[in-house]
Amino acid sequence: GEILIDELSDCPQIEHLPVHNKEKLNGFYVFPIVLDLDRLTCDKNRFLKAILAEGVVAWKEFWPQSYKEKAYTEHNGFGRFKFPFESREYTDPKQVEYDKVFCPNCAWLEERTFVVHMFPTFEEEHIHLFARAIKKVASHYVR
Repeated sequence: GEILIDELSDCPQIEHLPVHNKEKLNGFYVFPIVLDLDRLTCDKNRFLKAILAEGVVAWKEFWPQSYKEKAYTEHNGFGRFKFPFESREYTDPKQVEYDKVFCPNCAWLEERTFVVHMFPTFEEEHIHLFARAIKKVASHYVR
């Protein structure tokens, strides 16, 4: 992960990289990258497809907008009261109307964020190749 931070920190098409310092250390199982779509001529999905074609091991998002999942919108909980969604003891019905929820921050991040997988079997050379591929795609789609 530290290699990607070092190599991608000067890429203007990337808006955010993971925070990693003495106060906040990462294990880097996954490495989220937030794209600056204003500096690109493509969306996240096209960018992702291009880096996958370059051999980067990545996925579209690690944190989808989970409140949109059927378990939440249809209150698929446990037992007769579909705990916790319809539990009289713990739940205010207005607080679990997930079908009426929109979180602009989640939507913004989902539109721009993808993750690079950082498996322990990768060697430093692989990570350098991933960084090179990401920069190549970013420069190809530069606005």
